Amino acid sequence: MPGLVSLGPEGKAIVITDLHGRFYMLKKIMEQAGVIKSLSRRNYLIVAGDFIHAYAEKDSSIDILEMLIYLKARFQNNVLFLLGNHEWSHIVNRPVFKGPVNQTAEFVQLLKNHYGLKAETKLKEFVSLFESLPVAARAGSILISHAAPDISVTSMDDFRYYNPRKILSPSDRFYPLLWARPKSFRTAAEDPPYIDEDVELFLGRLGLSVSVVGHTPVSKFHQIGKQLIVNSLDGAYLEIDLKKKYKSVKELEEAKRTI
Repeated sequence: MPGLVSLGPEGKAIVITDLHGRFYMLKKIMEQAGVIKSLSRRNYLIVAGDFIHAYAEKDSSIDILEMLIYLKARFQNNVLFLLGNHEWSHIVNRPVFKGPVNQTAEFVQLLKNHYGLKAETKLKEFVSLFESLPVAARAGSILISHAAPDISVTSMDDFRYYNPRKILSPSDRFYPLLWARPKSFRTAAEDPPYIDEDVELFLGRLGLSVSVVGHTPVSKFHQIGKQLIVNSLDGAYLEIDLKKKYKSVKELEEAKRTI
């Protein structure tokens, strides 16, 4: 299924979310988690969207992209990047703002400053990469995505119809997997609100037990019913044992890691 990737039943999966152009945080997590050594042992690295677009500090999105592309080339199917709303903005050419800052336009300017005359070509290459990204990954009983839930998705088969260029409004299927935020955290009209019962309905339709997402700026980890929100920008990440069948967020406690 083009929109969904399923991990094998062996090994571990390191899950990182929302780096937002902070290359230093990627390096810290990689060092502490032993990512290169782990990947060499056929474990997985999942970066669950929004790895570009920094705000209010140096934007190292290009460094992150180059590192992830290198890891993907070296370890292939054991490295997964998932689409986030910030990468999506470049696919559909729609601006994403942080306060007054148009981060989509800022990223294009960043490429111009870094690559000069080759910037347009590099932008096309990155957009092509973003367009190829799945929107979710399944790790046993866990669904990992940038955001969730999407109650318009009624079965695993729906992921066959995933096409990021057709995700244009909150009513479109898969839009909430890029934009949804808990009702208690909702900050913008673009963020479809949800409550814990929506998470339970969504997971039940997919036959899964736990949702792992980023997107919402929480302090390290936050639970919404059967969902665990992870904020790697705050130094949090997961190390999931793929041999285990996690039935609840509580059982994921042992997978939590912090810098």
